Amino acid sequence: MLFHYPIIIHEEDGFWGEFPDVEGCNAQGESLEEILEDARAALDLHLLCMLMDGEPLNKPSNPMDIVCDENSFVTVITVDSVEGRLDEADSFAEESSVRLSHAEVFDSVRRKING
Repeated sequence: MLFHYPIIIHEEDGFWGEFPDVEGCNAQGESLEEILEDARAALDLHLLCMLMDGEPLNKPSNPMDIVCDENSFVTVITVDSVEGRLDEADSFAEESSVRLSHAEVFDSVRRKING
C-alpha cells in the first residue's frame, strides 16, 4: 500500500519541511535531494510508529489547498507499504535467530531518535 502525504518545504539556510497532516514529523537537508531523502525516511518511520501504537492516520490534505509563503513550496512524499515492514522485521528476526519482536526493535529505534 502506498501512502502519499504533502510536505511544506521551506528554504531558509538550507531546507526544512513539515508534514501538516502528520504532527511532529519534520525533515531537513542542505539540498533539495537531502531533504526529500530525509522526508521519506521520517514519514516512513513516523507512520510505522503510529500504526504500531494503534494510532489512526490522518487523511492527507489536498496539496492544492495548502497555502505557502514566497520561500516555501508543497510537494508530495510517497512511502511504500509501511505495514509490510512489520512482517519484514519479523522475518529478519526469525532468520537471524533474534528474539526481539518488531515492537521491541522499533521501540528501541524510537528511543534513540527521541534521545
